[in-house]
Amino acid sequence: MVRLRHPGSAQVLCDQGLFRATSALQILSGLGKVFAEGLTGVIGAAQASDALGTMEAAAGDTPFMGTEPVNQVEVFISHTWGSARWQKYMSMCYFLNLGLAVKATAIVWLLAITSLALSQVSILCGQEYLFPIITELPLLVFFMFFFFGQHFCGQLWAPSFWLDKLCIHQTKEELKAQQVAALPVFVARSSRMLVLWDDSYFERLWCNMEMATFAKYSESPEKMEFLPLWLAPWLLSSMLLDLLGVTLLRLTETFLTSEEHVEVAIKYGEMLFGESYEVSVFCHSFLEVFPDFVCYLPVALPTLLSFRNKIQAHKLMLEQMATFEFRNAKCSVEADRPLVEEQIALHFQPDQDTEVIVAGSSENAEQEVEPRALRAESLERFNNYVQGPLRAVVLDCIGDTHDVPLYLCYLCFLPMTTYNAVTVSPVAFAECFSSAKTFGFSSRLDMCICFGLAFVLAQLLAYPVTFPVLLHLLHKVERVSEAFSIRLLLGVIASGFAYAYAFFCSGIIWGATFVLWQRFTPGRLVAYILVIAILVLQLWFFFGRRRRAFGSCRCVEYKGGEDSKPFLAVHCYDGA
Repeated sequence: MVRLRHPGSAQVLCDQGLFRATSALQILSGLGKVFAEGLTGVIGAAQASDALGTMEAAAGDTPFMGTEPVNQVEVFISHTWGSARWQKYMSMCYFLNLGLAVKATAIVWLLAITSLALSQVSILCGQEYLFPIITELPLLVFFMFFFFGQHFCGQLWAPSFWLDKLCIHQTKEELKAQQVAALPVFVARSSRMLVLWDDSYFERLWCNMEMATFAKYSESPEKMEFLPLWLAPWLLSSMLLDLLGVTLLRLTETFLTSEEHVEVAIKYGEMLFGESYEVSVFCHSFLEVFPDFVCYLPVALPTLLSFRNKIQAHKLMLEQMATFEFRNAKCSVEADRPLVEEQIALHFQPDQDTEVIVAGSSENAEQEVEPRALRAESLERFNNYVQGPLRAVVLDCIGDTHDVPLYLCYLCFLPMTTYNAVTVSPVAFAECFSSAKTFGFSSRLDMCICFGLAFVLAQLLAYPVTFPVLLHLLHKVERVSEAFSIRLLLGVIASGFAYAYAFFCSGIIWGATFVLWQRFTPGRLVAYILVIAILVLQLWFFFGRRRRAFGSCRCVEYKGGEDSKPFLAVHCYDGA
């Protein structure tokens, strides 16, 4: 086993062209065809045979020559080959294109509204072309840039990658053996590590070695980024379900008029709270928003199924980390196990120097192998690292099974946001039946400002709580009964309630904003601030706090600054 010392012997690998980097376009080309099949072997398999014919060996030259020799790469992709191709492809699209997709969507929406304003369209509300232009078109652009953003932008902001299928020659066995043996060097010379997590990731021996090597030699633990493979499909399906809900809402507004029902409800409100202009305004504004949750009831069942899959995958990830045991890891070639085991032990033993070690080489054979007791202790330190600090950081970043990041909730309601945002545009209600005077405003500008304030607060504070409320309710449902039918029924009810609660909060915001804007008094301002403060506190309860349960205190000493700490994050390259 050879110790490659920086920069001497490690540089030799780079000079020989063994350290390669691939591009975002090469990874995403052919809808991620590179993920279709796994490696044909690792160290043991690579050393076992060299029986491939010339033509078959040359077949691996094309993808390999598409890479370029480098001294280091920005992102090392760590993954297993047992997961589905489309999941990894969508995850790479998420990692590379999500930011681009959001920016492109915002630009297209603004251009659509601007073009309508410049073309002097006097009536926006009720027009058949409104929904396709302000909602469906931006969402189409989002999906186009989500999958092909790097193609459209010529990968101007994409990092360089190391991916085994492309950067390790797949058919020339001698070259492949040298590259696989040098894997720790490639990991150590990567600025970041992107972990495409699936349910078998922590069970794979080589994945554990990559994670251990990067934890030892990275400049900062913050550079290790976990991206669960369920995340991208869940995000896109949630957005499509929201689009379905908004579509039903649009159809309801087009073919159904409920003004008579609103007036009846207002009378009941006046009976409860007294007859006054403020009660009438609040009830009217509230009832213009709250009943819309009925349009989302048809998506309650698919939303439930989507979230059940999310909970199961998220729970499995945390359970695997809590019970992690390196010796239970599997390896397709059992001959690789001693080499990988020794690699990890060397990384996690106390007072290890900063050398990069290449397992499986023959130089410096006289080096003594560490005693078995020391190796066992080192491997136990690695177990403690995964079970304790690493798992705690996952909880700190993406939360427990009933948590969901706030920015994802905003994205999931993107169709609703684009549709509702038209109400704040200067041409929204010009010469419509819903004029400024109809709503009790002195001018269109006054109405647009009030609408804008209510819209922003509702989108920021009300609708995002739908998903954490649903996740908390589903956890309660799981404890009620073991019967699938009962769980399904209660889950659908919980899903409908979550949407109803979000629209209830939105209705409160709209009603309170209208009352304050049209009948301003210091007392109403204080009450309004109190309502908003409660909603902000609710948002913090669901998204702002993180549970820090670090478990074992036996942590790993990292190379880097004294203030370094284990950290996990999902970073999206968006050109920023």
